Amino acid sequence: MDLFIIGDVHGCLHTFRRLLDHWDPEKEQLIQLGDIIDRGNFAAETFRFCNLLKGKYPSTVLLKGNHEQACLEYIEDPYIDHWLDWGGRKTVESFERVGLPLKTVKENFGNLPLYWENEYVFVSHAGIGPGIEDPINEKASQGVLWYRGPLKNIGKVQVIGHTPVDAGPVYDEASNSWNIDTGACYGKKLTGIKLTREGKLIQHFSVETVREDVELM
Repeated sequence: MDLFIIGDVHGCLHTFRRLLDHWDPEKEQLIQLGDIIDRGNFAAETFRFCNLLKGKYPSTVLLKGNHEQACLEYIEDPYIDHWLDWGGRKTVESFERVGLPLKTVKENFGNLPLYWENEYVFVSHAGIGPGIEDPINEKASQGVLWYRGPLKNIGKVQVIGHTPVDAGPVYDEASNSWNIDTGACYGKKLTGIKLTREGKLIQHFSVETVREDVELM
C-alpha cells in the first residue's frame, strides 16, 4: 500500500474529515503524525473519530505529538498545567461538553508510538536533527516530539509537522524531508501527502480550515 500522511489536526474535526475525502483506504495506509488534540474546537470529537478510524482500519497509524504528551503529563499531575495555555483549555472544554472523561486520552493514547518507519520513510512529529544524541525520547527537548530546526539527512525521507509553514508543504532537499504542518488550527490549511512506500512523492493535498473548527464558540 502507498502512504497517506496527514499533518497536525489540532481538534479541527471538520477539516480533517474533508481532507480524508482524498484518502483511499483500499490502497493507502493512513498515518497521522501527532497533535490530534488542542487549539481547535473539537478535540474530543477528533479523538473519538480517530479511535473509530483505527478500529475500522487497523493499519491506520496514530503517532504521538508534543500536545498529546503534554496532555498526558497533565492527567498524571494537574499541577503541570502549562499545557492548558498551549490549547489544553479548549481540549478540556471539549471533553466536558461531550461528557468524555479526560483520562480516556491516557487510556487510548498513552502508548502511541513516537515514529513510524520502513526502509525508505521515517515519519515523526518533529523530526531528527543533526548532532542529537537521543532523538527517540519523548521528554528530550531536542527529540522527535519537540525539535524545531534543520533536519538531518538520515538516508530516508523524513515527514514531519510540529512547526507550521506558510507556503504549503515544504520539501527540503538537503535533509530529504517534508514539513506538512500548514497551520490548520490557525485558520490556514490541513495538509496530507501521498508517498509510495519507497518514499516517492505521488501527490499532496491541502484543504482550507473549516471556520467552525476555529471560530469562537
